Amino acid sequence: MIEEKRMSNKILTTEIQNVVENQIKMKKPQCTNEAYIRLQQEGCSKQEAKHLIGKVLEKHIRNMIMYQTTFNETSYANDLAKLSKTNTITTTELIYQGYDYFHDDNFDQCLKLWSSAWHEIKTAIKQSNQLKVTLEWLEILLDYEDTIKSWFDDFLTALCNNHDILQQKEFLNEVLTLFTCNNHELDHFKTAYGECLVFLKEDDQAYKWYNNWLEEDGSNYTCLESYLSSLIHQNKLDFAKELIDKYIDPEIECDFDTLSLFCTLTLYYTLTKDNKTHDLYQNKIDTFHNSFFKKDHHSTKQHVKKQARKKIRHKSKRKK
Repeated sequence: MIEEKRMSNKILTTEIQNVVENQIKMKKPQCTNEAYIRLQQEGCSKQEAKHLIGKVLEKHIRNMIMYQTTFNETSYANDLAKLSKTNTITTTELIYQGYDYFHDDNFDQCLKLWSSAWHEIKTAIKQSNQLKVTLEWLEILLDYEDTIKSWFDDFLTALCNNHDILQQKEFLNEVLTLFTCNNHELDHFKTAYGECLVFLKEDDQAYKWYNNWLEEDGSNYTCLESYLSSLIHQNKLDFAKELIDKYIDPEIECDFDTLSLFCTLTLYYTLTKDNKTHDLYQNKIDTFHNSFFKKDHHSTKQHVKKQARKKIRHKSKRKK
């Protein structure tokens, strides 16, 4: 999927450069040629000037495709008039530049760039006249080669390391308001938002948030684990019991999806001194761990044997 997107973007970029060169040659529209001459006067090479004009044209073409509109020459001319060698950084470049600071743990500088990028993204979504957009929609709009979700994860990490809980809450709320997704892509952000509410002692809002989520998806183990963990850490064990009784089937087995929930359940039953039920869930955890490591060990063992057979065959061929 990513390779196909890269290929289509490469083709689009080449075609756009051809269009820019044709506009300059024909001097139509005139604004393209004017921008081309002005950028060279500001110190750009011919190729740099064409590249910068192409970025503006690409933005307008993508908007035409995304919003199903016709080419607006007046808007294009206005954007070209604002174009200069010093103010041409794109939203995508802001994200990439932010990563230079992120990897150096300089979260203040990272967040300055990412907050600017986020502002531009919110503006673009508003201009699309859509109530909610998909993550893929944004990836295409920005020509972003990684996944937007991974950037959202890192943005949240930077906010956490900057210890600004209110900004975390605002960012999470905006993500969940502006984006729609499939296959639980945003569950991590939903739990983080609920945990922000709990941390800020906005208990009523937190319980309403979790309960509304469970009404939509009562078997969501990520939600159940986060909600249960929050209640336990607030020492609200009676509420925790009600949650367990209502939503958790004692017959469920431990796997990758339920492991965190099972660990939280063992904590609850330790605190309530229910050793029998604690051991029930602990045994399921142990069974899962044992089966997983046994399977992993078996796979590794089979791989080693296979490699050994290859070496033997290779040696026998060399002897011949």
